[in-house]
Amino acid sequence: MRSAQLQQTVRDFVYETEGDVATALEQYSAEQLARSPKFQFQGNQQMQWLLTRFIFEGDVTGQKLYQHFAEQTSTLEERDRSLLKNWQRSFPGLFVVIEAKQNQFELMNWLTAKRYSVQLNPLLDNRQIARITPDEILLSYLQPVDAENWMFATEPMLLGKLGKPKLAVAVGNFKHDFPDSIYGDAPELLEEAWQSVESYYQEFIDFFGGNQITMPGHQFGQKLQEFQKFITEKRLAAAGLEPGQTLDDLAEKANISKEELLENIEDMGLAPAAAEKVFAQNARSQTQMTTPTVQLPDALKRSQRLTVLVHPRWGQVFLPDFEDFVEILQNPEQYASPTAGKLVQHYLKDETVSTFVWHHLASLYPNNLETLLRTVLERSDFNLSRDLDSLLAEFHKPLKPTLPEIASVPLHLHQLFEAALTEVYQTKKKAKKKPAAIKGFGS
Repeated sequence: MRSAQLQQTVRDFVYETEGDVATALEQYSAEQLARSPKFQFQGNQQMQWLLTRFIFEGDVTGQKLYQHFAEQTSTLEERDRSLLKNWQRSFPGLFVVIEAKQNQFELMNWLTAKRYSVQLNPLLDNRQIARITPDEILLSYLQPVDAENWMFATEPMLLGKLGKPKLAVAVGNFKHDFPDSIYGDAPELLEEAWQSVESYYQEFIDFFGGNQITMPGHQFGQKLQEFQKFITEKRLAAAGLEPGQTLDDLAEKANISKEELLENIEDMGLAPAAAEKVFAQNARSQTQMTTPTVQLPDALKRSQRLTVLVHPRWGQVFLPDFEDFVEILQNPEQYASPTAGKLVQHYLKDETVSTFVWHHLASLYPNNLETLLRTVLERSDFNLSRDLDSLLAEFHKPLKPTLPEIASVPLHLHQLFEAALTEVYQTKKKAKKKPAAIKGFGS
């Protein structure tokens, strides 16, 4: 298979080439390992995954590694150049096995519900892959063979046949480890998800009056429920529906059953139970994305001063100590205090405090923040406009936004998470009713 042979040629090129390629590989590997991946690869499999990802995703002198290889290889045949160009379709995914034959598999990407016909890679040790059976979940990297067929770019991680709770965790782990590939094979879903973030940002401003608010956590928890009802009503109104309409009214008007109408409500991304209380969507809705319900963690509900920031790309962030940080910034005599040092280190190391938060602080208090960082970090020449992003990169903070949690998700994923939560809740409920275990000898 020429596609597999070409990948091996590119691998050899990476191993044998010094200079820019070696530097780029080292930097890429360090960045990926620093992310504390949720999926834990072992030994050689980890290195093979890193190398595979570098081949398809890594940048060398401003271009993809495989593009750099093509430029550096003058003897490359035209058919190979065409194959390399097609590699832009390669992507990692979390797949369920639909069908397994001797040398052919039908997989479904759990993130996008798209299906793929996948062949074995003749350059891999396929003994473990050959034992894969239907319903197993795989973390795999797919590489195109031609317009219709694909192959395993490297050995997949076999996760087994997962129940809904464990599958939901695996989806969450994928979003953590591959934030730029969540909808790698579905740009239309990605675009809709980003648009939903922008809509949420504008709706937040419309409801709260700005992109930054501070109030007690328990109060914001109540406001959050009102805000989500506001979002629902606004989106239904945009669909041409009027306040006061019931589901029965709309079903009769659309000449369909109430059950059919409820199905369309779910397609729109609204919980039927909530829709019973508010409005309903008409039967022509075709959207396949749904906006997740935002839940405020109990710990934040107890915060005396919870600050919420929103951004049209970075999304939403909850900060129970933002006002503490601002107070320190406004009082230079506190810059050398242990409290200031601890808070700065927390903001640098906590992955929930995104680059957006630092840029927001820099826009509000540029001179104070620069002086504070010079003091705490003991970097007398620190320049905020010049050095802030490099400092954030040093602490492994992404400098460009990835799809935030408030983004809309495909309906099947929303249903998976709801089912998983229900199952976990029911399991815990049953466990509470069980009699105490009888202790045996030696207990």
